[in-house]
Amino acid sequence: MWLDKTRGKRVATRGVQTRDRDAADTYLQIVEFPSYADAMANSDMPETGEFAAQLAAVCDGPPSFRNLDVLREQEL
Repeated sequence: MWLDKTRGKRVATRGVQTRDRDAADTYLQIVEFPSYADAMANSDMPETGEFAAQLAAVCDGPPSFRNLDVLREQEL
């Protein structure tokens, strides 16, 4: 598992896995990083590439990625 294999060297700070209620078999994973540079370093880790290949094997199409900047975060 990616979490076990990257223990002590990963920089991701939070992960949220979701399923779309209105689109069957549609999932979204949001992974947060301290910085864009940290996210790119994560992408370059062999463990991340291995995990991505495992996910691709069970998906019916290629993944899409978004590079999002947090504009505001608020406790509600």
